[in-house]
Amino acid sequence: MSTRTPLEPDIPAVWLEPVFHSVYLQAMVNYQEQFGELDRFKVKLKEFRHGMHSLLQVHNLLRQVGFPPSPQSGFEFGFSVPPAAHGAMGQAAITSEDIGQTFKAIAEYTPMRNNLFKYTWRENQDAGTIFIRPCFDIGAYGSFLFAGTAGTFLQMASFLLGPAEITKLVISMPWRLQSNGAALSHRLVSVEARFLKGANHVEISIPAELLRHRNATRDPGLYHLACEACRTELQILSGSTAARVKTRLQGLECSSWPTLAGMAESLGMSRRTLSRKLDRESTTYQALIDEIRTNLACWRLENTSQSVTDLAYDLGFKSESNFSRSFRRWMGTTPSQYRKLPE
Repeated sequence: MSTRTPLEPDIPAVWLEPVFHSVYLQAMVNYQEQFGELDRFKVKLKEFRHGMHSLLQVHNLLRQVGFPPSPQSGFEFGFSVPPAAHGAMGQAAITSEDIGQTFKAIAEYTPMRNNLFKYTWRENQDAGTIFIRPCFDIGAYGSFLFAGTAGTFLQMASFLLGPAEITKLVISMPWRLQSNGAALSHRLVSVEARFLKGANHVEISIPAELLRHRNATRDPGLYHLACEACRTELQILSGSTAARVKTRLQGLECSSWPTLAGMAESLGMSRRTLSRKLDRESTTYQALIDEIRTNLACWRLENTSQSVTDLAYDLGFKSESNFSRSFRRWMGTTPSQYRKLPE
């Protein structure tokens, strides 16, 4: 029996960190149910734990529900996400005084929902520009996630500016997209698109004449409350108990994962306190273990030829049958069937 740690050499450590909010995972499922070819009889999708999830979880979900890993598909998804889905960040954006303040809020508070990218807002006499740069290599679905994130920002601008003014925006990106009617959102068709050959970032520029465009949904009182909520949520996410537990688990071999009491002791708290803190974050210790096991199992099945038996032992199961039953409970299919999913 081989022994490996969950932090595998071919999975970057950052892929296991919490970076993407569960609301967008659910939005992806909803989008595929409405516009894609998702068959719930063949794909079992559980309710996502509220809060931030790892890029590995995102990658596995995108593959499972059949999203094409293309920027065009990403834009289509991004345009479908309403401002309300962004929580306090979305509220801060739409209650801002003007478009300039909207994009300042987006740049500052988006990391509370999507921490895959670095967001920078700059203004000069000609325009205001938000720069979106990946924080690390985000893999095969990088273009989808990159374009999807930019798409949500354009969707927000379209909501606030309206169809006439949105045509004055410019998006510069490292892809050439084909404008083939319904396959590309009318919002992107209406924005000037520029190709940045060899670039690894996206820019959305708003002319100076629009920066002081007063938002019809502006509300100074709600804006202040939303910003306070954003700052509070960012602080909570940075000190999440679930994130601390997952970090500890990811540094250990699956076969040596501690009991709940052992984990509590390592974190300097009682078993009861740890359970209570996790309950406040809508999860349990066993659910966190299952989440890591699920993501690692899906990754290995997709990217290696390791036998199901060896994988079962590596993930701390006593037998292949035990692992297969658990995998079916997690994913609604067997490990062998999951391995055969189309790329």
